[in-house]
Amino acid sequence: MTTSWLPPYEEGLLPFFLLYSTVATLIHSLTTYVRPIPSIKAFSGPSAPPKAPLLAHVYGLLNFLAACTRFGRVSHPK
Repeated sequence: MTTSWLPPYEEGLLPFFLLYSTVATLIHSLTTYVRPIPSIKAFSGPSAPPKAPLLAHVYGLLNFLAACTRFGRVSHPK
């Protein structure tokens, strides 16, 4: 009962997890550009770097590249 935009179910559940992970990563990457300082709140602690929008944007870019890699694996399974 899969549609053409979903990966085939015969491949197992990993492609579906990667698709979910791709969407979640893209949303978080967008959040780092819209609200940069609150999005890097997880990086708080005694040895955390100073909070700056540039740090959030770099982190968002790395998340975007990870999402592209995951989506590439989902869209081309072999």
